[in-house]
Amino acid sequence: MSVSSGSARYWNGRLKNVNCRCGKRAGIRISESAENPNRPYYFCRDNVCGSFRGWCEPVNQSSTPSSGSINVDEGWKMLEKVIEDIAKMKNDMKKMKEEQRATRNEIANIRGIMCQLRTIYIVLIFIVVGVAMKVI
Repeated sequence: MSVSSGSARYWNGRLKNVNCRCGKRAGIRISESAENPNRPYYFCRDNVCGSFRGWCEPVNQSSTPSSGSINVDEGWKMLEKVIEDIAKMKNDMKKMKEEQRATRNEIANIRGIMCQLRTIYIVLIFIVVGVAMKVI
């Protein structure tokens, strides 16, 4: 994900926490609209108050950064890394689901083979019992 210089004006690394009208903490999403690209906005997590709750408000920061704070570029790099990690996890989950599907098919095939072997075993028992009865 690339960061345009225009998107940085909306986000300075820290945003205010906002509660919805329903009393729960609002979530934050990134706008993908052409009018407000990459602009963070608040939304109702339970969709009780309606999805859009307003544009995010930056926290007022002093001119000297506090210890542990990050600049905008570092924040975007961290966000890009998180997005990459999520994409990798989605891909891994997709692969695991495909493997799970293949494993379930193999189990179904093995169950079918076991059923056939059970039938063959029963037939063999009847044959052995029949032969033994003729011998006696």
